Amino acid sequence: VLARAAAAGRDDVLEAARALAATSPAAGPAPAHLHGALAAAAARCQPRAAEVVLRSDATARPRPEDSGPLLRVAVARRRHALAELLLLRGVEPLGPCDGALFDGADVLPRGDAAPAAPAADAPPPPPPQRATTPFFVAVETGDLDAVRIFLDQRVAVFDVDAPRPDGSTALMAALARGHVAVAPALLAAGAAATACASLG
Repeated sequence: VLARAAAAGRDDVLEAARALAATSPAAGPAPAHLHGALAAAAARCQPRAAEVVLRSDATARPRPEDSGPLLRVAVARRRHALAELLLLRGVEPLGPCDGALFDGADVLPRGDAAPAAPAADAPPPPPPQRATTPFFVAVETGDLDAVRIFLDQRVAVFDVDAPRPDGSTALMAALARGHVAVAPALLAAGAAATACASLG
């Protein structure tokens, strides 16, 4: 029942199960049912349902295969409370996530700075790269609140300069998309201002 409720986005059913567990822990959902509900929420992109399930049990954690998609959806839909819950439960901020969110159209905001005009003799820019981790999704969408959650050392510890396969870092990705407001947060967290990607 919990898995079907989570897949359908029926937060009312999940809240009722949560209330029942609060009044009578023995009558609450079993851990296997919570995993099933989190898996269904991840499969159907239901961030509110996942948040209700995680709040219902302090020991609930998504399965490894559901962690990346849930964190990606939380960041992409700006569900900051869910992103923080997932990071506190041990979800890897630099774990791979499905890039399907970006397939077919560029849904990422263009940034908070006007793009600079390329020099006449400059080589053509490389094609934009899809975000490959939940952290890069936050950086490339310019979601400063999500970036700050990721950089909060009590929530998650990771290398802010961890490069993508082409050698680009989060700071490079933010600036390439025009998100200059994200850059100071990355620099304050120790991002290297002098790093170079494989393209220079």
